[in-house]
Amino acid sequence: MNKFRIVLRIVGWLVVVAGIAAGLVWFFVLTPWLKATQPEWTPDRSLLGLWKDRQRMISVFGWSHDDGIYAGQFGDPEMVPDLVQSMVRGDGISCAGGHREAGLAFLTNHPGPEDWSLGEYWQKWWTQHQNETQEQWFQAGFAEQGVAVHLPPDLADAPALLRVLGSKAPTHFDSPPPEEVSMEETFAPEFLRFNAFRWLRDSGFDPVEFLLKREGSVSEEEAKGLREFQYWKRWSQTAVPGRLAFAPSDDWGWGIPNDRKPQGLTPSGNLWIGGILLSIIVIGLLLLMGARWMRSKLKS
Repeated sequence: MNKFRIVLRIVGWLVVVAGIAAGLVWFFVLTPWLKATQPEWTPDRSLLGLWKDRQRMISVFGWSHDDGIYAGQFGDPEMVPDLVQSMVRGDGISCAGGHREAGLAFLTNHPGPEDWSLGEYWQKWWTQHQNETQEQWFQAGFAEQGVAVHLPPDLADAPALLRVLGSKAPTHFDSPPPEEVSMEETFAPEFLRFNAFRWLRDSGFDPVEFLLKREGSVSEEEAKGLREFQYWKRWSQTAVPGRLAFAPSDDWGWGIPNDRKPQGLTPSGNLWIGGILLSIIVIGLLLLMGARWMRSKLKS
């Protein structure tokens, strides 16, 4: 009888601790992580919300796979010195370092070498260009790829930027299978394409006005760029992070709200999960109460 009481007490404490631990992990670890990595988990997700969640995850858990790409697309130029130092230390490279080398490419519009001399390259680059603006970095990066853009922005640069934007097969659901893409096509780096979109977006580019001025006459490459611009325009939502300095300063946004149904982190879903965890804790408490009752019976 006494041995059974001891076992009951141990099991009760284990169940209570397990329930509390599971609740802490779910609500304070897994929920923020899921929100940061799966935008469709909340019904009103915006890119700004996604970037804030990602920043919280980086501050708590450090850099993980693809965090550098988020930083490059949504961060600001003030992040560049720290990213450069991570290249110098060698801890910001590849998946293990969060692909911070990709973040630098997106933030500066320069790719860097594709080898382990990244630290030396970026330290030298930063020494030479640290007093320039991000827009000047972008302008120089486009020029290195043979695309001339003006500062302040000039909408006459739109055709060249559209050709950059459309120079790779789309990566969204409407894209053709890889085997249907000709190997002779020009493939621009992803950072260059995204920055072409960003330059067009923040300079006030209007695809309808562009088509009207051209009387509907556009090249195949420009048409691809327009399709990609429209796709990314829908992807970007209100309160877009990562805007360039010449973007409108008022509160503005692009695209349509995220109307996908939440797939897990709904109030009812969290209520069910919380109820299950609470039930586990209650079961543990009942076991402890049973052990205490048995102890009182033994004493009597």
